[in-house]
Amino acid sequence: MKIMMNTKHIKTLAYAIAVLSGGIYSAQVLAHGALVTPSSRAVQYYGKQWPATEIEGLKLPAGGLMEADTPYENQFTFPPDGKIASGNKAERAALDNESYPWVSQPMHSGVQNFEWFFGQFHRTTYFTYYITKQDWKTKPGYGQKLTAEMFENQPFCHHIWPMSQPIPSPRPTSLTHVCNVPERTGEQKIYAAWRIRDTDKAFYQLVDVKFDGNSTPGDDTGQQKPIIHVANEKVVVDQSDASAAYPLDVSGSQYATQYVWEVISGYSNFQVQEKYGATTGQRREGPTLTSPLAWVAANHTGTGVYRVTASNQYGSVTKDITVEVKAKQAEQKPVIHVANERIVVNQSAANAGYAMDASGTQYATDFTWEVIQGFSNFQLQEKQGAITSQRLTGPTLTSPRAWVAANHTGTGVYRVTASNQYGSVSKDITVEVKASDSDNGEDTGAVPAYDSHAKYDVPCTKVSHNGKIWQNQWYLNAGQEEPGTNGQWGGWRELGASNNSCK
Repeated sequence: MKIMMNTKHIKTLAYAIAVLSGGIYSAQVLAHGALVTPSSRAVQYYGKQWPATEIEGLKLPAGGLMEADTPYENQFTFPPDGKIASGNKAERAALDNESYPWVSQPMHSGVQNFEWFFGQFHRTTYFTYYITKQDWKTKPGYGQKLTAEMFENQPFCHHIWPMSQPIPSPRPTSLTHVCNVPERTGEQKIYAAWRIRDTDKAFYQLVDVKFDGNSTPGDDTGQQKPIIHVANEKVVVDQSDASAAYPLDVSGSQYATQYVWEVISGYSNFQVQEKYGATTGQRREGPTLTSPLAWVAANHTGTGVYRVTASNQYGSVTKDITVEVKAKQAEQKPVIHVANERIVVNQSAANAGYAMDASGTQYATDFTWEVIQGFSNFQLQEKQGAITSQRLTGPTLTSPRAWVAANHTGTGVYRVTASNQYGSVSKDITVEVKASDSDNGEDTGAVPAYDSHAKYDVPCTKVSHNGKIWQNQWYLNAGQEEPGTNGQWGGWRELGASNNSCK
């Protein structure tokens, strides 16, 4: 369902941006944004961290990857029926399960705050909010799946970020919209979408709400069991020569009046501490004990499991946290393995990107990629459609793209540096762009150019050279023979020729 929105008839109020201190939420590397007040399904299911902040799908209707997106500032289309809560992201399909016991957040009509948490804020087209129709439960699919027909045709709140509006500095980690929620009764759904200007993506958040006439989002006055939000359900640490303690964190939990922590696996080497220096035990409890320590015996390796139980007058819920202690590794610098140190491609009439691969690298905890030669025509991209840059860095950035400007020929040099706590190592990758061959009009654009530095160990490999396409008849070492220089019975023979044994 495509909606054309007339902003003159959309009632919106001002919103506020708050830059929160770094410790409030745990931002993951790939995190982007989640609706935390009222708590979305994603936050209920995953907690206030990745992957709750990664309910990401194609923006609908589709805009260009790198365009201003201005034509779409007042347009919105729901993801497919039955895949609305997940944003049509297959890995998050659990959010589309209507039989799951989702906790309805208290809500009332009128002015309400909607707070987003961001792991990474982006240039924005808009934020928009839809609510289900009062009779949404009468629509086909109720109880089995959510459908676009169940929601109103117009948003009740819509905030456009003009193209000219820059990203605040520092980037916000929190943003609150003040919206006027329509009159409703009983159980309803609120759907929020954050459309990004510079990519083909949007972020989607589905909130289960219940209108009781007096509660507001975030209140803990309703008959609500606790909701546990664990900052990290698996803690991985290195073996220590001395006993050590590591923080466990459920400080983002809601509605709890009492917390109980227990060691349920690994008693002899794992214990609980209320704080550093306190006595250890298999069980600790308290009304504010949201961040105790997982104590581990000296020189121990293995896994311990901790269980936290949050309770109030309406019931209790539990979650388990695993602590894995790995054997201490030798002091090892990274070892870089690059799939191809020299990439040869043909000139392209359009901007083009080519994969560079250092995924075989060992022991690295961070990667830095830089253009060290050819800055004006060679750049880096994290992935297709991403912005270009002369430098990229990240702990999992093993396979960025070498971006080359349209119609350019020449050589660019990229440097990858892999590092860890013991040091860093670098390797250079050369990208050579050859002028397009067009002497005989044969289309060679889809065939890689002949590379005298490469060995051709698979017979019948196709290469382009001097306007023709060639195939090797047998194994050829690097530089052993240039196509077209050794006669009709040479190692390279023209595609389709009668003397070509490749079929």
